[in-house]
Parts: sequence; C-alpha cells; structure tokens
Amino acid sequence: MSKKTKNIRIGYQMAIEMWAHCGDEVWSRFNSMLVAHSIIVYAGISALLENPPFKNLIYILSVAGIVICFLWAIMMERAFAYQDYYLFTARDWEESASGELAPIKTISVGRDFRHVGKNSDIKEGCFDCISKWFLHINAKRASIYVIVVFEVLYIFLFIFGILK
Repeated sequence: MSKKTKNIRIGYQMAIEMWAHCGDEVWSRFNSMLVAHSIIVYAGISALLENPPFKNLIYILSVAGIVICFLWAIMMERAFAYQDYYLFTARDWEESASGELAPIKTISVGRDFRHVGKNSDIKEGCFDCISKWFLHINAKRASIYVIVVFEVLYIFLFIFGILK
C-alpha cells in the first residue's frame, strides 16, 4: 500500500469517526435539553396549579424556558452543521480517492437514500408503506419541531399564568 493510499484511508477513517462522534454528541445534547425542559415544564405546571404563591415562578419559568429553547435551537443548528461538515468531508474523500478507495462508496451512495424510488440504485423495499412526505422529515427538522413544541408549551404556560 502506497503512502498516498494510506493517507487517504486514514483521512477517510478520521472523517467517518468524527462524523459518528458528532452524531453521538448531537443526540446527547438533545436528550439532556429534553430532560431539562421536561423538568421546567413540570415545575411550571405545578406552580400553575398551586395558586397565587407561585404566580411569579410561572412567569420566570416561562420566560426562562423560551430563552433556553432559543439557545437550544442555536446549539442544535451548530451541532448539525459540524456533523454535516464531517459527512461532506468523508464524502469528498470517497469521491476524490476513486482508485485508492475504489469499492468504498458508503457516504456517496447514501446521498441517494433520501430519494428512494427517484432515480436511485437503492430499491424501495421496506419504504413502500411510507408516504412521500414522511421521507422528507429528517432528524434536524424533527429536533426543531420538538423545540417548537416546548416553545408553545411555555407560551401557553405564560398565558395561563396571566389568566389565573
């Protein structure tokens, strides 16, 4: 194996490992924030049900929750950007190293996975029962939807705090 081939393999392997590491990090952050927000929402609802002594706590938790959701969305966006960077780096290694990594096309072919059934070498198989719109929901969008749900919960908590 030539030094160039060895360097290409090492670069590709490191890009794949960093991509996997970033993926683990993204979901670790997401899960931590999900637990934290669940606790904040629970505390806010408990304060709402406890009458006047905790009325200010409802406002504080609601506003803090909204601010933390905003920061959470930024944090997730940045984490997904790093993950995408390493994915694209690995893809570049695959595509630029045609002879040295000839049979390795995992990342390059994976690009077509989201287009199952549309000019792809990947067969529809298990995706026959999934509707087309469902295939367009990716992990990044789904995580943002969860953050938006918490934002809405905090807004309702704030409004119910005013109305109570």
